[in-house]
Amino acid sequence: MGYDMSFTNKPGDGSDGYFRLNIWAMSRYEAAMRELGMVYGGNHRADWPEHRPYPNDTAKQAAFDQACEDLEYGDGTTTVTGEPLAKARDYIAKKRAALAFHPDGGDTIPAHKFGTNDGWHVTPAEIKAALAAYQSREGRDAVIAEHVNAGLRRAHWDTWINYLERAVDHDGFQVF
Repeated sequence: MGYDMSFTNKPGDGSDGYFRLNIWAMSRYEAAMRELGMVYGGNHRADWPEHRPYPNDTAKQAAFDQACEDLEYGDGTTTVTGEPLAKARDYIAKKRAALAFHPDGGDTIPAHKFGTNDGWHVTPAEIKAALAAYQSREGRDAVIAEHVNAGLRRAHWDTWINYLERAVDHDGFQVF
């Protein structure tokens, strides 16, 4: 199991917009980023949308589920119409807002967005703040070296920083 980070929109720069870390490496990266001031411990408190709008109507629930699947993971089209489609669009919009929610307590990336692979949206504003904290951090090379000695490869870390810099121009990235 691991974490896949993907740009939220397709890059036009010839790159694939993808970065992968396994669970062990993600914990190392998160620890390094925390020490560098790139993440903070904000708690996620966004309102999650209701995914079962039709608990007593299996046909409408199935239509809702199909519309969600089509719109979120397909090509954006669906054969579902009417109320189930409207509820699916509303659900997806609310879910995306919850996944991008930025809690009080810091300007950088909330650490919970690296805690699970649920599709968290790390926004450009969060990335910019994280990169600014990184660039302004005195002694950052020593911090990175300490984490490199604990198993973090410097070249891969530099690729991560480059990925973050590129993600700003692609509406951030999602963590899966």
